Formats: sequence, structure tokens, C-alpha cells
Amino acid sequence: MARFKIQELTVTELEASEKGRVLLATGTLRDLVAKTATKLFVAKTIIWKGEPIFKVQEAGLLADRRWKRGERIAIARACKLARLEQDARAAALDADADSTSSEELEAAAEILAAAK
Repeated sequence: MARFKIQELTVTELEASEKGRVLLATGTLRDLVAKTATKLFVAKTIIWKGEPIFKVQEAGLLADRRWKRGERIAIARACKLARLEQDARAAALDADADSTSSEELEAAAEILAAAK
């Protein structure tokens, strides 16, 4: 059984840097074993060995909290999974758009025009 549960996870893309995309993740973490209160977290990507990885932010409002190693790992794992799912959905949409025929596009335009 997993010790930590990540809830209300949202991943948004910020400005692109010279190294690549910068993503920001927010959510809540709950310790299922210790049954402690949920903790809010903010994680931001950095580029490590050419890949984006999520790092829990310690500054600002979260400065008074210390994140344990297991908590940081659980947050990073959930954020990475959410990022990969977003990338897969975007790739599927791009592939679908590339394979759409002109007849399908014309039919969709007619349906949209009739709906107005």
C-alpha cells in the first residue's frame, strides 16, 4: 500500500526557458500511515541530464515546512506521471489532426456553421 496520496494535482506550463519547457505543479499530499493533515505543495521543473524533473519548492509560503525524502519522491512521481499523460494526450490530438481528411474538416465546419 502506498504511504502518500497526492490529490488535486494540476500541472501547468509556464514560459519556456532556453533549456526547455518549465512546468509548475500544485496539489495536496496526505500521509496515509501517520494520518496527518494534508499539506499543500508547489513543485517546479528543472532540467537534469536533458530531462525535466520536478523539485518541491521550499521558498515563499512553504519555507516553514520541511519535506521528507519520501514525500518529495511521491510528489515528483505523481507530477511526472501527470506530465507524461498530458504529453501523450497532446501527441494523440496532433496525430488525429494530422490524419483528418479535408472531407472531415469540411463536414465539421458545416456542422459548426449550422449550430450557430
